[in-house]
Amino acid sequence: MDRNKDPGTVLQTPDGWPRDWDLGYRPSSCLAYSGRAVTNVAASLPRWGPLRFLVLAAVGGAALPARTMAAGEEEWQLSARLGAADFAVDGRTPWGGMGGLDLQYGFTDAVAARVSTTVSYHPVDAQPDIALPGGTVRGMSTLVGITYTFDVLRLVPYADLGVGFINVAGAVTTSGSALATELGVGADYLLTTRWAVGGALKYQFTPFELINFPGTFGGTPFLFSVAVRLSRIF
Repeated sequence: MDRNKDPGTVLQTPDGWPRDWDLGYRPSSCLAYSGRAVTNVAASLPRWGPLRFLVLAAVGGAALPARTMAAGEEEWQLSARLGAADFAVDGRTPWGGMGGLDLQYGFTDAVAARVSTTVSYHPVDAQPDIALPGGTVRGMSTLVGITYTFDVLRLVPYADLGVGFINVAGAVTTSGSALATELGVGADYLLTTRWAVGGALKYQFTPFELINFPGTFGGTPFLFSVAVRLSRIF
């Protein structure tokens, strides 16, 4: 969507409100009317601290049109993820730290193409009785896929589907790469029209496991991650 498109003259009612709430994609116009709504409500409220704060917060959030806030058609979104991940390898499932990057391009306001990369590190103890080495298990995945977004005012839930490769190395019996499928869900909270913060859950497994065990989404995943996410929309 074009965030700088001028919607032209907006007709108003005698009290200054827009006659047509479809204001196009001009953030300044939408924020101006949102600010007027909050001001009008504030003037009618008693000076009760907690009640005043809760009512103003609710009115301020509801007054912001969803179409002006979310990433959409012909826009890029770059996101950084940081969190924890559980890696299943050699019969062990160690937790560790992870980081990742997501790059999206919107085909429509709801559907975007996506490329993602994730790196994780998982400390493990040696188990000489079953010939498992100690040290750090390193995982890295690169995937391409699609993201479907649901705009709900400032809160933007989404779902991911992707395919690619995952590589495991370090303290494992056999290093190597495998074909991987990813399912993901998350939500972003839009701080401004260009910046968002949120959280993401990622679940990676082989496509063959998904076909054989659809009821459990592929059984034990290669990688399950929980992360916070910071995004910039261009």
